[in-house]
Amino acid sequence: DDNVRQILDKDGLDLDKVTIITLMSCKLITDEALKIITQKCSRLKQLIVPACYNVTDEGIRAVLQSNPNINRLIFSSCRKVTVDIIDAIIAHTPNIKIINADGVGWSVI
Repeated sequence: DDNVRQILDKDGLDLDKVTIITLMSCKLITDEALKIITQKCSRLKQLIVPACYNVTDEGIRAVLQSNPNINRLIFSSCRKVTVDIIDAIIAHTPNIKIINADGVGWSVI
């Protein structure tokens, strides 16, 4: 989490232009790291975090609440994310087109 904060706090980064975050198989990424990313990158359209084993519903929900324009959400093999996240996806992302949650109890919608 501190490493994510250090990267995102670097001077000169224009994080409002970031629309895609891809963190594949980042086993140390946590909900707290996703919250930090969400605070800094408020224009996300795609969140791709497959096999990030420490990500839970809380982290995904935080991203969705701050980024209503997300249209692609991939969190396959995030074992701590549950089917309960569907309510947050429906409530916060009216533009969603692609969801891949394979390996967390449900699949592609």
